[in-house]
Amino acid sequence: MKRIFFLGLVICLVGWAGKAQAQKVEKVDGMLYRIIGADEVALVGGDIKTMEYTVPSTVTIDGKAYTVTELRNQKEDKPVYSLKSEQFGKVVRSMVLPNTIRKIGFGTFHYHPNLQKVVLPLSLDEIGYDAFWHCTSLRQLEGLNSSILYLTWNGELVSLETLVNSGKAHESFGTFGDTFLPLEKMMGTFSYYALGKIKKELKEWQAKKPFETVAQWQSRVTAEARDKKVQEWLAEAEQEYIKKWQTTNKKLWDCQSKGYDSDYHVLSLAYKYMASCGGNNVLDEGTHYVEMPQEAVTEIMEILPRFGIKDDRLAVTGVEVKVGDQIYYSKAAVEEESHSLFAQLPALHIDLGQGNVTAGGAQGKAIPVSSQPADVDMNIPETGTVADKTFAVVIANEEYTREARVPFALRDGEVFAEYCQKTLGIPERNIRLVKNATLNDMKFQLNWLSQVLGAYNGTARAIVYYAGHGIPDEADKGACLLPVDGYGSDVSTGFSLKDFYGMLSSAPAESMTVFLDACFSGTKRESGMLASARGVAIKVRDEAPQGNLVVFTAAQGDETAYQYAEKGHGMFTYFLLKKLQESKGDVTLGELGDYITGEVKKASVVNNNKIQTPTVIPAAGMTGWRGWKLK
Repeated sequence: MKRIFFLGLVICLVGWAGKAQAQKVEKVDGMLYRIIGADEVALVGGDIKTMEYTVPSTVTIDGKAYTVTELRNQKEDKPVYSLKSEQFGKVVRSMVLPNTIRKIGFGTFHYHPNLQKVVLPLSLDEIGYDAFWHCTSLRQLEGLNSSILYLTWNGELVSLETLVNSGKAHESFGTFGDTFLPLEKMMGTFSYYALGKIKKELKEWQAKKPFETVAQWQSRVTAEARDKKVQEWLAEAEQEYIKKWQTTNKKLWDCQSKGYDSDYHVLSLAYKYMASCGGNNVLDEGTHYVEMPQEAVTEIMEILPRFGIKDDRLAVTGVEVKVGDQIYYSKAAVEEESHSLFAQLPALHIDLGQGNVTAGGAQGKAIPVSSQPADVDMNIPETGTVADKTFAVVIANEEYTREARVPFALRDGEVFAEYCQKTLGIPERNIRLVKNATLNDMKFQLNWLSQVLGAYNGTARAIVYYAGHGIPDEADKGACLLPVDGYGSDVSTGFSLKDFYGMLSSAPAESMTVFLDACFSGTKRESGMLASARGVAIKVRDEAPQGNLVVFTAAQGDETAYQYAEKGHGMFTYFLLKKLQESKGDVTLGELGDYITGEVKKASVVNNNKIQTPTVIPAAGMTGWRGWKLK
């Protein structure tokens, strides 16, 4: 009897401990996370100090990696009137959610009157009741699509159409209560329709077929094949969307002549009405010009609009005039946009039972991700050195909102930061590790570094590390670092190397060493081009650092900074870490540069059949830098 009682007590205690662990809240980089599963966490708050914030896809708690799959309110177990208000602070204006988020829970953004924009991932399946209550400045829900379901107060999951038609979307304490989001117009956009279709098709396509072997499945479901399918689905979605709205807008067919120019044989045409498409006016640039002979201009000619997509809505892109068997076409009045929906695709994940295969977000290959730590990730030398006058900023950009992910960039940054602490002796409080940094995040950290160095009046040293995308400026052949919220096709959204070096060189420092594991030719780590890049690599000029800067770059000119997939790191970073490991940090910059350049050149040719040439660029006129050490 005693044994039975004891066994029951143990079972109860184990169950209680498991529940306690599942409800545990931890603070990581100033943000609060609740452990909700064996390897999953929910973001439940944190006082964000930047106007733009990108939620990380993974966090590390007590040495274990967790995937961020949900956003919740800290007081989700309380009545609606007791929910935590402004749980993400008063400063943040824009939040970008990663492609690991499946659910935005009850009251997540409860009373955030300053929040203006939230970027939703394609992975999002559900939005809870009161999720955006009193977000009175909210105007953009980028990524909203027809696949998302909404939990009502009575526990029913419904579509946005059902929610809006019921009149409950904007009701007090409703999902979007006291907001001014034009939901009807948002539901009428092309992206709302197309993203929902892509998500449905993608889910079915990625699933293993009953008659497929694992090898066949793995061979079929690659990022290249996925992106080809997405192009097909986009084309289908465009035709379906156009057909749906053009057949409900007969007034668009009412076109009238504005005269004929006999000098140039051009007929001018304009539509009399502007029709509505899901609450959005159909975009029409006005007059359309058709080159045709004057004798063909008759009352029996048939004028038909040609449709396309512009600014995420239906647009009249031109007209065609049919006279008998002859058809005359106008020049496109509205340039059709190329759809940039690839960036919203989540990484492919295939569970083979023997490790995982993951492929990058937009247009990446199927890349084996090492589940085991690389040799440089283990046995990191602990030297006992104390470098309390050295400061480090480590930026690791892997999960991009609008471009392909950068494989292993997060691991690169995390392990380099660990070497900074253990091997180079930099105190943890002196190290700023920033994962998936926006432009504001990057500038904020460099400002912090400048202030710290200024306080030490030139007697402190600094190390800056960056892993992520770089992009070329085709206009002046300059180069930019790309924040996770940047557009690869728009250099104004990047951090130009000229400005980056300028901020660093303006700070008084005994020495400053910069490591850039990025290339600036428009290519990707895993080969191929960025979705927004031209089809050829662009050779950029080398920016000249100033002051006491010594810059290590992963590649030069139009080369690619490759990954080292079998090691789970960028190739440049792997050999940087390897030398720090072998030398226990006791290495000169000259020795470090020679080693990295030699090893990367050999490994890149063997693994990629292309050469990658790391380069060390000291500030103009600097001498003696080859003898400097990191510690």
